[in-house]
Amino acid sequence: MQNKTTPLQMHMPGMPTQTTARVPVVAHDLINGTEVVYNGSINGGPKQGASGVVREALGRRAVVDLGYSGIWHIPYHFLSLPVAA
Repeated sequence: MQNKTTPLQMHMPGMPTQTTARVPVVAHDLINGTEVVYNGSINGGPKQGASGVVREALGRRAVVDLGYSGIWHIPYHFLSLPVAA
C-alpha cells in the first residue's frame, strides 16, 4: 500500500507561506454574513490571504469587511471560501 502524503516545504525567512486549497466563490451562492478569503494581489489593496465577512453581495463584486484592513469592494474572482480542516 502506498502512503499518500503531501510534501512539506520548510519555512524559510523571505519565502511566502504555503497556501491551502480554497473553494472558489460562486456569485449566486454568496449571501451577507458569509466568511470569505481574499486571494488577490493588488498594490495598495488588502493583504493576500486576509479573511473577512461579506456585508453585501453585488452583481460583479462583494462588499467585504476585512477587519483591520478595512471595507473593500472585491470582484468575486479574487474571493474564495475557507476550507474546514
